[in-house]
Amino acid sequence: MNNKPVKVPKKRYAAGIVLLLFFTVAVIIAAYFLAYKPSLDATMPFDAAPQGVTPQNGAEDDVRNAAQNADAEKSDAPVINDSGTPFEGVSYVRREGVYNFLVVGLDAEGGNHTDVIMLISYDINDGSIAVMSIPRDTYINVGRNFNKLNSFYTGEYNRLYGECQSEDERINQSMENLCDLIEVGFAVKIDYWAQMDLSGFRAIVDAIGGVDIDVPQDMDYEDPDQNLYIHLKAGEQTLTGAQAEQFVRFRSGYSTADKGRIEAQKIFVTAFLDTIKSRLTVDKVPAVVSNILACLKTSISAADCGYFAKSALGVSLSDITMITLPGEGAYNSSSGAWYEVIYRYSALDIINGYLNVYDHDITDELFDRYGYLNNYKASYISEVYYKSDAEANIETADEIDQNSISIPVKNS
Repeated sequence: MNNKPVKVPKKRYAAGIVLLLFFTVAVIIAAYFLAYKPSLDATMPFDAAPQGVTPQNGAEDDVRNAAQNADAEKSDAPVINDSGTPFEGVSYVRREGVYNFLVVGLDAEGGNHTDVIMLISYDINDGSIAVMSIPRDTYINVGRNFNKLNSFYTGEYNRLYGECQSEDERINQSMENLCDLIEVGFAVKIDYWAQMDLSGFRAIVDAIGGVDIDVPQDMDYEDPDQNLYIHLKAGEQTLTGAQAEQFVRFRSGYSTADKGRIEAQKIFVTAFLDTIKSRLTVDKVPAVVSNILACLKTSISAADCGYFAKSALGVSLSDITMITLPGEGAYNSSSGAWYEVIYRYSALDIINGYLNVYDHDITDELFDRYGYLNNYKASYISEVYYKSDAEANIETADEIDQNSISIPVKNS
């Protein structure tokens, strides 16, 4: 019997090492993605006024004076450690697995305004998503020569001309400043932002093969100055990117104008999510995420986006809540301008019910503490702002999908 050891050929030995290394790396990568979670920013966004923005009426004198110091920046806000840092007598602790996003749609062809503004909260723990639409004409009072929220990004973008080293830096800083304003005004934490223009919107819709939707009415409108031509027929159909743009921009046929358009955008978002859920599988997520990210300016990394996309595949339409920020139109008889003024108390209830990432309710003292959303010197603004018992328009995506939304139309 031959007891000599068997010699393994060097090539086979080398191949075994390569396979072992490949297997080890694969296990490490798989473990990383299974354990991966986006990081949480624990800072409180309510303590300092955004840099370069003047605190307005309604704020307490000591808060206003502190915010007007040259060094008053968002980074000065108290940091929450694992046990929570006291703020206004309350120890706020960040809840794990709850993230907020600011998503804006930019009308680059009509003045660079953020004509679509949405705050989205995603609670990974229970799979719930809240989408709050903020009307573009929402009144703001920030010491500038404009008073509509959709003009703030434009103002920052223009103000930063020549101060930034690149176009991307200018866009990013303008979006960060918009986030700061919304965080401090609404006392809501924003973890990520995403901005898309009309071309990006069209590309995203086309990337998923169009959106299946029941168009509630014929839509016909033309505005050559904006290169806007809307011609859609009522009924169930699959909208291309160009047709989807027509759907979300249409407002002339609604008696409530921009509010009607927001309601139509809820119908579209619901249809978009339903289409994604019916067509997207886990193996297709990387390609779709890559296509979507190419159409956006965003602070979301590819890894974070992939994580949220995969986890959101299991979310039911019944767990998605669609909210319109409650408010009322107010007319300035001197300038002839119309504004949408928020209902302060209803907005605070919505923030605590759907968008609060902390373990304690946001207090009345923290909400809009610098008076950016009010003007106590203008009674036509403040009377609306302090209205109580106003009901918010809240539906689940499932309810919208089953029953759609009845949008008041103009009499022909």
